[in-house]
Amino acid sequence: MCYFYFGSFDVSSRGVAAVRKKIKSIVYALRGLRAAYSCDISFRLELASSAIFLVFGYIVWPLSMPEFLFFVMSYILIITAELFNTALEQALDRLHPGRHEAIGASKDIAAAAVFVTMLFAGFVFVVIGGRHLGIWFV
Repeated sequence: MCYFYFGSFDVSSRGVAAVRKKIKSIVYALRGLRAAYSCDISFRLELASSAIFLVFGYIVWPLSMPEFLFFVMSYILIITAELFNTALEQALDRLHPGRHEAIGASKDIAAAAVFVTMLFAGFVFVVIGGRHLGIWFV
């Protein structure tokens, strides 16, 4: 028999404070998504393109569950990388509004991270599409 000890469960001020902290974290995250959507056209384009590809992949091709999950995960990676890229660009523009070689390189590296995730999504699309078109036997 297995027993787990989670400590005492009290709904005292510490428990309520922890719940409030989690709720605030969710509110801040949603606020960040709204800020990224409102200030970055790349984020909006990637959201729209991912929605189009996912709907296309789900409706036009009868994707298996693992294929659909690879599609979803590849686009979640793109959105996540774009959020990091947007946050970094916003912070660097605020800290150093002028042109600087090191800041430009940092922005380029963040953009490269988005590009790499797009390459992965393209690879997933080609492999799954090739399988459905009979090009590959994977």
